[in-house]
Amino acid sequence: SEALVEALIYSLMCCLIIVTAESDIFVFSPIKGLKSPQESIHDLSPLENFRIPSKEELRELREQPTDPQAQQEIINSIEEIYFSNDSFDIIKYELEKLPAVLSLQELEEYRDKLKQQQAAVSKKVADLILEKQTAYVKELERVTSLQTSLQLAAVICTNGRRHLNTAKEGFTQASLGLLANQRKRQLLVGLLKSLRTIKTLQQTDVRLSEMLEEEDYPGAIQLCLECQKAASTFKHYSCIR
Repeated sequence: SEALVEALIYSLMCCLIIVTAESDIFVFSPIKGLKSPQESIHDLSPLENFRIPSKEELRELREQPTDPQAQQEIINSIEEIYFSNDSFDIIKYELEKLPAVLSLQELEEYRDKLKQQQAAVSKKVADLILEKQTAYVKELERVTSLQTSLQLAAVICTNGRRHLNTAKEGFTQASLGLLANQRKRQLLVGLLKSLRTIKTLQQTDVRLSEMLEEEDYPGAIQLCLECQKAASTFKHYSCIR
């Protein structure tokens, strides 16, 4: 009957899968409100859920007695188009393959074939996941350790940058202090020279008196001119005025 055919198509669609890698299975949600293959093509939904089997399911699948060669042959029998890309619409593809006149026996046989492919792929995935589980745990521990090391390195870099800024500020202040002290030193050295010259000018009258007594008039005149020149240079001091 039509209801039985629809039920078989529904069961067949529930078994459809896509294998994108050795360890990935994409499972499609069932078709809702299926009327006929031609009418349902426009109402199909794309890939909806990605599900990884639980530990219990993996253990059960692994413990099931199977022939590896037979399982591999079943996996090899899956059409290559299922491996094309993640956006491949498997339900639409399967519905378009159905003939105009449906045969109940052919549908049941094709459904059983898809179930075998699904079981074989699920078993293969379970074996691969359990086989790589130890390596996955070790790699996860290594990644966690690396993350901790990176966090520690970030803290060290932050502290180092803060200390560098502090040292930079201290160095700048010290440099400014040294420059100020050097300027003061230069001013004091210049002042000391001026004071020595002024002291010499104060002692000039004694020397002039001696030259006049010695009748060294040219020398006295020369000394007087030099004193006048020096006095003009330091006239900004009140003691010279």
